[in-house]
Parts: sequence; C-alpha cells; structure tokens
Amino acid sequence: MNELDALKLEGRDFVIVDEIKINDVLYVQLASADDPEEFCIRKVVLKNNEEILTGLDSDLEFDMALDAFIKKNHKEEEN
Repeated sequence: MNELDALKLEGRDFVIVDEIKINDVLYVQLASADDPEEFCIRKVVLKNNEEILTGLDSDLEFDMALDAFIKKNHKEEEN
C-alpha cells in the first residue's frame, strides 16, 4: 500500500503516516487530514486479490500495534 498517500475512510480524508509489519500483518497508521492529532490504525487484508484496509479485531490488537509504532518511531528519533 505504499503507493497510497491519502484516502477516504468513513467519508473523511486521512493520510498515511506510517506502516509496520507485525507477524506478517501490515498495519497502517492514518492521521486525519483536518486534524493531524486525530489518528487511527488499520490493517491490510487481502480480499478478492485486492489489498483493503480493515479495522482491528480487539483493543489488545490496537494496543499491540500502537506500541510497535511507538517503539519504531522512538528508535528512528534516536538515529
């Protein structure tokens, strides 16, 4: 999904901020185009041979993905 820079989600404009792969699942961090402090995390799934974004299955999955994004970006800031 790297070719996407912006997309509509639930009728609102979001931009892709970051991507991370965890256990062969690609997670995408999105920020609202109108309010960069508002964000969400979705995962990429294959449906009918097409990559689509879908919601996460649980709060636990969200916490795991958010923690991975935080760790990734913290390491990048140190370099």
